Amino acid sequence: MGRFKMILAMAIFGSIGIFVSYISLPASIIASVRAIIGTAFLGIILGFYKDRSGFSSFKKNAVAIILSGAALGLNWVFLFEAYKYTTIPVATVCYYMAPVFVLILSPLILRERLTVLNIACTLGALAGAILISGVLGTETVHKTGIMYALLAALLYCAVIILNKKINGISSLDTAFYQMAIASVVTVAYTIFTVDMSSVIITEKSAWMLLVLGIVHTGIAYALTFSAAKCMTAQGWGILSYIDPATAIVLAIVVLKQPYGPVEILGTAMIFGFALINGIYKSKRRG
Repeated sequence: MGRFKMILAMAIFGSIGIFVSYISLPASIIASVRAIIGTAFLGIILGFYKDRSGFSSFKKNAVAIILSGAALGLNWVFLFEAYKYTTIPVATVCYYMAPVFVLILSPLILRERLTVLNIACTLGALAGAILISGVLGTETVHKTGIMYALLAALLYCAVIILNKKINGISSLDTAFYQMAIASVVTVAYTIFTVDMSSVIITEKSAWMLLVLGIVHTGIAYALTFSAAKCMTAQGWGILSYIDPATAIVLAIVVLKQPYGPVEILGTAMIFGFALINGIYKSKRRG
């Protein structure tokens, strides 16, 4: 049952780009609404849990949770910006450079030792990213979108690293606090960067926002945390690739976005090297 929940959650996450592409609103507003609805949904779920972490657990991890929540909110903003400036497949693959950034920064921040395989996988994934970016070719690429996607990946890398410093509090409580902070940060970002007087919310965009907040945030996160209780780290890591795979397939099939042989090769390199490294790390821990 845990595996089914994980597959369903990753498939839901993978369809976010499609929904964002149909919402005619600034990326920061989309991220703000997603965070607010997601916070409310997770708050309702937490109400059914009796063995919750106390507020004292939050206070002990306040700095890491606040910083990771802010990074999470801005991560959504820049990822949604990337979807608007480049194709979903390119934005998705660049965004999944986050694990590579973690590998690069972990020796400096977490004092983790890099192995030869770590280095080889990192270089292989970076080579794949270069192919995806199109810098080696003559075709026009959406460099702004790629920049936003890589910035979102760096912010997600920050979330991953900061989460490693959070202890003594449940993952569901952590997610709730992080999303609440993400709500505050994205709303503040929107206030300072968007002229709200010119924003028009259509009925279609309103429905899409509700689905994004309830299904793609509340339900998907609930499924993810529920699945985590009965899955191995290796199984989790492998199934997580359903997310980007779904995003790429849907963008090609539904939106008819182009994706040629070079991009396919770059995608295979990034996902392949990241998967190899993930399986190796899981085996070492197990």
